[in-house]
Amino acid sequence: MHLAVLLQISPSALQIGEMGAIATDSQDFTLAPSPRGLLLERVRIYSDFDGTITQKDTLRLLLERFSAQDWPAIEQALDSGRITEREAVVLAFKKFPLSVEEAIEFVSTHIDLRAGFDSFLLWVDHFDIPLTILSAGFQQLIVAYLKRKHPSASFEIFANSAIDKSGNETGWNVRNFSIDPLCSRCSHCKTQSMFTHSNPDLFRVYIGDGLTDFCPSEFADLVFARGSLKERCEREGIPFVPFETFYEVQIHLNRLLSSPSLIGRRKNTKKIKECGAPVLPFDKIETPRLQPHP
Repeated sequence: MHLAVLLQISPSALQIGEMGAIATDSQDFTLAPSPRGLLLERVRIYSDFDGTITQKDTLRLLLERFSAQDWPAIEQALDSGRITEREAVVLAFKKFPLSVEEAIEFVSTHIDLRAGFDSFLLWVDHFDIPLTILSAGFQQLIVAYLKRKHPSASFEIFANSAIDKSGNETGWNVRNFSIDPLCSRCSHCKTQSMFTHSNPDLFRVYIGDGLTDFCPSEFADLVFARGSLKERCEREGIPFVPFETFYEVQIHLNRLLSSPSLIGRRKNTKKIKECGAPVLPFDKIETPRLQPHP
């Protein structure tokens, strides 16, 4: 069964003021008056996790720290195109020395959220804009990390999963989160997951930074890009908004939604038709509720 987690966590100490001002430890941002309801009903935000929501890629950090002998060769094969990302993930964690629980503890203490993400979560919650995390990482690590690091929001998480191998054997068994993937290159077909929300009137916003974000960036109406995704968009002529913090994403979206005339669709209708999306209606995906820490 394909599993999508709905993460619901108790509010944090951050507060939204009367005019929509969001106070954080570092900066104050004021939201424009509530945008028009029709537009808000159409907007759905999709974001990558590793290197986008977080400052560093959690899986890369784990592999560089604990699989220093095996990972460089796998990474080189991936970069040269000899193996796919899907194959690289399986190979990289086949003999990974830590348990999943040990990896969760390490990630929770060595990875920081990208600047502005706290504020951004309050902003989407204030305007009731759905946020879905699409990740080629592992659901267990993402859920545990967000519940510990930022207990302040509610959103869906579509991601791969990993379980420890049985017995005395080291390594993880990787289970891909892919709903009828459009190709075999990525461990998680984010494009197909993005179209599980099959409302044709949705205005899809995509935020990403890397290899597995290339495909969904071609189908989104608005793309925020950094890292190798930014370079790919520049090379392929894909319209995008560069960003390094979620403050920038929040400000740009707030201006856009406050000025409905600025919104224009950038659908790649030819490619959507070719890939046949959507395939699976959203109501066919199980979304269990996770309880917050007391």
